[in-house]
Amino acid sequence: MNNSKNALKGLIGIGSYILSLVIFFVPLLFIKTNSLTFKIIYSLIQDIVQLSILVLIFKRELKNNLKDLKKNYKSYFKKYFKYWFLIIGIMMVSNYIILTFFNGTTASNQQAINNSFNKAPIYTFISAVFFAPILEELVFRLSIRKIFKNKYLFIFISGFLFGGLHVFISMTSPLELLYLIPYCTPGFIFAYLLYKTDNIFVPAFIHFFHNGLLLSIQMLAMVLSWVSWKK
Repeated sequence: MNNSKNALKGLIGIGSYILSLVIFFVPLLFIKTNSLTFKIIYSLIQDIVQLSILVLIFKRELKNNLKDLKKNYKSYFKKYFKYWFLIIGIMMVSNYIILTFFNGTTASNQQAINNSFNKAPIYTFISAVFFAPILEELVFRLSIRKIFKNKYLFIFISGFLFGGLHVFISMTSPLELLYLIPYCTPGFIFAYLLYKTDNIFVPAFIHFFHNGLLLSIQMLAMVLSWVSWKK
């Protein structure tokens, strides 16, 4: 019975995310505007609504996980933060191989992030660093974990869906399927960390750190470029 309830909760979590995407997408078909301010506010509202719904769905789990984190954060950091180096290492090597030996171009998803960052750096930073890690971990890790109890099935489905979402939605050529390697890798490892700790805040924190570091470097590069141009 508990497994059925957990699976239902996981399905509700995923379903609410998909439904919210549709609900927020439909009005854009009728609203014709090029206003950057409107797009930022609209996207921010979407982020807040999606996250709020998921937090309400998993309120009990988040509360218990937070208590556990307060007790064991030192142990979690010591045991599992090292996996971030594995993530960044595999991503860097695979990206280098794709770009060098397969005549690849930067992944469309990354190009979209770069374009968004150039137009609205502050919003992109907030969305990618603060909203995305929690939102994506609740959808692709906690929700899927509720549905699949088998370790290997959970890790594979969680990582593949996470990576696939970042590749399939924006891909422009079959060659971009190679980017499933660098995009699925963090998904697999985040899923493994949830399996090992049973605490969603562990993969969420490493996800937050990963996005935060990369976007901070990009922000710094933009500032230095602006300062150099001013001189």
